[in-house]
Amino acid sequence: EDKIVMVVMIRTDCHPQKLLDVRDLRYQGGALDCNKTHDKNRWWKLTWLEVGEKGVTTVLFQSFTEKGKYLVETKDGAGVELMHIDDDTHLESIPQRAKWELTIGGRALSPGQAAALGLLPLAAVVGAITGGSAAAAFAGPMAAAFSAAGITTLGTATAVITAGAVVSGISAAASEALKTLMVDVSDALFVPW
Repeated sequence: EDKIVMVVMIRTDCHPQKLLDVRDLRYQGGALDCNKTHDKNRWWKLTWLEVGEKGVTTVLFQSFTEKGKYLVETKDGAGVELMHIDDDTHLESIPQRAKWELTIGGRALSPGQAAALGLLPLAAVVGAITGGSAAAAFAGPMAAAFSAAGITTLGTATAVITAGAVVSGISAAASEALKTLMVDVSDALFVPW
């Protein structure tokens, strides 16, 4: 299916694949807990910030059950905590420790994998969005789309991505290219549940 992933569960790799729970920020759910995926306190909303070179994607994880609460790295880098981030926060003001870079298997894609996923021509997607302006050299496709559409805050960015990457202010072809890129990355990074 051509879907952009908007909700995920963060799990351990080892059996029994417990899920990160917002209530205590611990991994919960045992091997015999057949309902562990039904607890919405273990669901996280994705806010896509960027799809970059070699498939590296930058996202925010917002609690599904606690509006405005985002998963962030602790200041000392030793763990995670929740931080309230308002919808009217400017995108460039989002704390760096709230931004999570995702890659496949903990590493960037090889050039061959990126080509197979259609991720190499990011410059073409950016160019389609910006009309080939100089901004394309400095921005990824999502930053370029946000800029072209005048999207400056977390709330407006979340709203347009939730709508399926249809961004007003850019051409239909550019919007479709961005959506296709996000669907490809969704398919590559996330396992259906």
